[in-house]
Amino acid sequence: MNHWDYFKISARKAIERGNNDRRGTLVGCVGLSEGKIIQSKNISSMGTSPSAHAEVRTLKKRGNISVLYVSRIAKKDGNFSLAKPCKNCMTRIRAYRVKKVYYTISNSEYGVICL
Repeated sequence: MNHWDYFKISARKAIERGNNDRRGTLVGCVGLSEGKIIQSKNISSMGTSPSAHAEVRTLKKRGNISVLYVSRIAKKDGNFSLAKPCKNCMTRIRAYRVKKVYYTISNSEYGVICL
């Protein structure tokens, strides 16, 4: 699988939320751990709590994740947009000793943070 395959998996996870979410974009995250794919999405019921962020929710599911893929997808047209993890998420990502974080920037561009 290539990077875009993982972004697509995380986007599908984000879209599972349905149309009840009032926000214009949805965020999903995929973590790779010992050959397994761990997935999560943001949850709006927790408001702005960092624990609601897809990255943190993925890490809590399985602690030994080496790589994260984070995608933000627009509900109106399905396009990828900037999904760089926030400062609070990056603190947790470092604490869990994740080695790399890939995030969408647009439909044709992504970024990587090497830790």
